[in-house]
Amino acid sequence: MSDPLRIIHGRFGRAVLVRLDHSMVLHAHRECHIVFKIGGADIQFGVGAKEYPVTAQSALMINAWEPHYYHYRETGAKTVLLAFYLNPHWLKEVDRRFAGSTHPKFFERPVEVLSPRLARGRDDVLDALGQLEPPNVQDMENLIASIFSEILTLSPPRTLPQRERPVRPS
Repeated sequence: MSDPLRIIHGRFGRAVLVRLDHSMVLHAHRECHIVFKIGGADIQFGVGAKEYPVTAQSALMINAWEPHYYHYRETGAKTVLLAFYLNPHWLKEVDRRFAGSTHPKFFERPVEVLSPRLARGRDDVLDALGQLEPPNVQDMENLIASIFSEILTLSPPRTLPQRERPVRPS
């Protein structure tokens, strides 16, 4: 992590608002995570052996135990990210569809274009993080569960049998 601006912990895991100002070495976490660009320059974030764009119009999904890295490149405007590190036990409690989140190939692809619903969820979490008082834990959990559910609607996980995959609205 570079420069944490705000960190919220809960049963869900943690939500981190961070300003990137240096590279991150190749590493992995036991949790899957979702990353949104909030401000600053667009970046390329390494997942596995490939780099993917992180823009204001996308979400980056990183599987549990999936190696990832970031090569800092001087761009002038420091990039600010919102990242969720999601507790797999909590995800399983929220919805049985999320039980496979510990699988290293859970997310089918690392980048999704933001849907209006996903963008609203991201913005609602940002609003909660921006309050002087800590956000209500249950409200934060509900927001994060909604975001995760929307991600699975946009990009059904590989680990679910075809009949259990969420139906994508038309």
